[in-house]
Amino acid sequence: MPYTSALDAAATRRAISMGDDTALERYLREGGNNPVVAATGATGFLSGSGTTIMNRAAGVTLTLPPARGSQERYHVVVQTTFSGGSGIIKVANAADSMIGNVIMSTDTLAAGSMQAPPADSDTITMNGTTTGGAAGSQLTLIDVAANTWMVEGVLVCVGSAATPFSNGV
Repeated sequence: MPYTSALDAAATRRAISMGDDTALERYLREGGNNPVVAATGATGFLSGSGTTIMNRAAGVTLTLPPARGSQERYHVVVQTTFSGGSGIIKVANAADSMIGNVIMSTDTLAAGSMQAPPADSDTITMNGTTTGGAAGSQLTLIDVAANTWMVEGVLVCVGSAATPFSNGV
């Protein structure tokens, strides 16, 4: 679990500075001092690498910063299944797009799939059923190059899986 308090991070930095290789390995393995943020409002922006917990059944729209090749990673976890709206993750501008793929895990036997974003996709929409967004869904978005986000993860869906990707920006 990533460090969530300044005290934990400070203690780890102290241990590393004193040559504690175990603390350094754990710090690197767990993502360093990345914050955990709860997204409980209707809209928000992903900023600074870390984990965002989507926890609003009525839906949340999160906007990524412009892709510039920074290698920043954003981890998004759905804690509350979307039921009154959708969970949307979109790029900041029409020049950015997404590559990669997600695994669609479903409650219907043998109905799961792998979904890759079609060309020029820039939006992920999770509806809580066929396009993912049930509790436990998780995505990692990586700023891999100018105008390019890489997406990977597992979306938990109900019923037959459908692509969550679109060109909406």
